[in-house]
Amino acid sequence: MLSNEVRTYASSQVLIIFGGVPLTGLAPDTFVSFAPAVARVTSAVGADGEIARSVSSNRMWAGTVNLQQTSPSNDVLSGFAAADELTGGAVLPLLIQDLSGRTLLGFSQAWISALPTIEYGSEAGTREWGFETGAPNVVFIGGNL
Repeated sequence: MLSNEVRTYASSQVLIIFGGVPLTGLAPDTFVSFAPAVARVTSAVGADGEIARSVSSNRMWAGTVNLQQTSPSNDVLSGFAAADELTGGAVLPLLIQDLSGRTLLGFSQAWISALPTIEYGSEAGTREWGFETGAPNVVFIGGNL
């Protein structure tokens, strides 16, 4: 059965909050991308056709946040990364939420795993920050309203 409902996504309604700080100045194209670090289940087929499934206990996630070069959030993330390098104490909460939909990712433990490549050109570019997390507290991948 077909639905006549119109649903809307608004990129301005996606929140990314790391260490209690809302990140702003998001890149114009893909600005956030997160996925489980490994497949939850892998399978192998034996010589006789029997299938064996292996369930991973690794619940880590990994992803990127892309900011405009001019974003003040680069300063915030640089500070968190420097603190983590000095003390190991920048394992912080991370929340990604689509307010125009139902998708919600929440992690009580996340950290910056990779600093951005620094590039300069005739126009302002982007900075891609790498993240890793511990097991998620909430994962709900929903549609839009």
